Amino acid sequence: MNGVVLVIPLGAQAPGAEAYAIERARDAGVPLVVVVVVGSELTRRVAHTLTDEGWVGEWVSDGVVAIVEREQRAEAEAYGRAVAARAAEAGVAASACVETGDPGDICLRAVKECNAAAAVLVTEKPSWVTRFLSRGAAVRLPTLAGCDIRVMDD
Repeated sequence: MNGVVLVIPLGAQAPGAEAYAIERARDAGVPLVVVVVVGSELTRRVAHTLTDEGWVGEWVSDGVVAIVEREQRAEAEAYGRAVAARAAEAGVAASACVETGDPGDICLRAVKECNAAAAVLVTEKPSWVTRFLSRGAAVRLPTLAGCDIRVMDD
């Protein structure tokens, strides 16, 4: 095993997932790769809301989107560094990166690139309405041959 991958969306509060990933990497004697995922949907939603509510004109919304994206990326980088620092305190070599897109797809790509045998995928906890409407629906896991995936919600 070449490492443990922790994929966590920006804004998720998942200290249990972090601790599990760090412990798993430490026990296996491998590095931890922290991937913080910035969802592109949030920036589009912010710009759409500001434009629709009349707070900004459409020509300003592009600038707002750029600012929001830049702020999200900076926040994601800081969060990734903080998790890597906590891993280092536990004696685990760690690196962090920021990706934009779907966490499942990013998890698949990160596991393949790192040749990891274990991954921790943090998902946002669904609202009660979502849970009610999708009863019986399974969590969509990326198909990863030979990879142990643990899905944890924030």
